[in-house]
Amino acid sequence: MNGMRILMISPTPTHPQDAGNRARIFQLAEQLRSLGCDLFFVYYEMEEADLEGMRKYWGKRICILPGRAKTLRPPVKWNIFLTRLKKWLRGIGMGGALTPGGPLGIDDWYIPDLEETVRRLHFTRNFQIVWIEYVFLSKILCGFDSSVLRVIDTHDVFSKRYEMMRSQGMGQEWFYTTPEMEKKGLARADWVVAIHEKDAASFRALGLPQVVTIGHFARLHPPRGIPPRNRILFIGSENSNNLKAWEYFTNEMLSLIEKRLPGTSIRVAGKICHRIPESSRYQKLGVVEDLGVLYESTTLAINPETWGTGLKIKTIEPLAYGCPVVTTSSGIQGIEEAENRGILVGRTPEEFVECIERLLTLPSFWEEQRWLAQDFLIDYLHRNQQRLSDFLDEAGPSKRKECLL
Repeated sequence: MNGMRILMISPTPTHPQDAGNRARIFQLAEQLRSLGCDLFFVYYEMEEADLEGMRKYWGKRICILPGRAKTLRPPVKWNIFLTRLKKWLRGIGMGGALTPGGPLGIDDWYIPDLEETVRRLHFTRNFQIVWIEYVFLSKILCGFDSSVLRVIDTHDVFSKRYEMMRSQGMGQEWFYTTPEMEKKGLARADWVVAIHEKDAASFRALGLPQVVTIGHFARLHPPRGIPPRNRILFIGSENSNNLKAWEYFTNEMLSLIEKRLPGTSIRVAGKICHRIPESSRYQKLGVVEDLGVLYESTTLAINPETWGTGLKIKTIEPLAYGCPVVTTSSGIQGIEEAENRGILVGRTPEEFVECIERLLTLPSFWEEQRWLAQDFLIDYLHRNQQRLSDFLDEAGPSKRKECLL
């Protein structure tokens, strides 16, 4: 695979890595480059990004296309208003009043502007693999023939999100579609990459046999020193799933912690700080550049997610720093084998707080979980590295198949 020419196309930037999907794409790129692949990155600007950092990292192997819209979500203040309005509507029995009329078509977010740029790059560099981030860009694959291996890195199962969002009283956020539309998009690829086995099973159930599971990658940071014994950390971006998780924690668990573990310091980091109110009950840190320093001063991390599909990268990330995690049954989805190996699962608010209490009050148990976290992650990363390497070695260009336009 040394020198294998790969074109990666993404609507999500690699810099900064301040959200799970960004970390996924950046770490995947790191792995492909470490395997000797000649990787070229095309970024269509749909989100705020550190363009200077991206150019520095990628050098001459990047093309940045200005987007026509930074995001399809409304501004922060409008989102706050909608959240409050939806809460009130739920209270009077009209929780679904602001839910959109239906799922998106598979090409509703397709970007024709990409086509000329991609054709020109392929003409000059003759790529062997074109690797697409997200199924809603799949139509670009129809411009490549069987001499090029066409791959979609899925991140998630988007045909389940609409019903889940409706059940949570949520409106449109990010992409969602129907099983038929998702199958149409994924069928344009020679290979589909799932982030965990449950997603892979969902894609195979659609009749897509060429599915490979390649989980998340992370850089290991061996623990240094002993952090303070009373610090809990929640870190996340400002999406609605994180906001619901924080609401669940503050409504159901925070008072229990204050009662049973007085003096515990609860800190919140990331862009979610832009969306939650000030309070004397926790400290907002905002966006933190050096995660190593942050985790070295943290006893345990929490991920109180209540719903969702895909892999919860915020559950995995702390393990790379030797920081145990307390999460929910949703938060450990896709890495269930990590339970009690650095990740404790609280399936009720009481269980969640009990897990926190054990880690904060039993130093030997905390130390054990700290090293179990690193042991699990070493094994998990090795499996993913091997799967990626085997995939590049064995997949090869498949037979020509017609794109479903």
